[in-house]
Amino acid sequence: GGAFVVARGDLARQIAHGSPAYLLGAGEHHHGRVGNARDLATMEAGISAARAFTMAGLAPTNVRVAELYDAFTINPILLAEETGLVARGRGGALFADGRAAPGGDLPINTYGGLMSFGHTGDASGLSMIVEGARQVMGTAGDRQAADARVALVHVYGGVMADHCTLLLGSEP
Repeated sequence: GGAFVVARGDLARQIAHGSPAYLLGAGEHHHGRVGNARDLATMEAGISAARAFTMAGLAPTNVRVAELYDAFTINPILLAEETGLVARGRGGALFADGRAAPGGDLPINTYGGLMSFGHTGDASGLSMIVEGARQVMGTAGDRQAADARVALVHVYGGVMADHCTLLLGSEP
């Protein structure tokens, strides 16, 4: 199970055990169903990511840790590219070079992701949000990424048709 509480910053600071996670930006995009996507190699996740970065006033270079929906092995590679965390065509190298591994310069799916932690269906996105929050709160234990001030969480549903990107931060 997992849960999160949404509250004003002043209230969150009172009730959080330690520092709260702040929602800095959020973006959504819906293209109907995977068959409506303009390009199956992109999934259109970049649209929701761009909206989240605009709302937050941040850029992909500000992200220190990411939780990317990995229902299929190719997804983290494509999503790292689409969300702007790496240049197009460099997602595979990000993982092959160990940069996305624990201790890397951009740890991705620090709790193992859906392929390791468990793909729980409708609750899968929640597990990623909880891990992103734990990272920026500094409460992820032995999974804690260094300098996890900003986390990007990207989830999708509706067979890759509904995208949501959140940017969580350790400071408002």
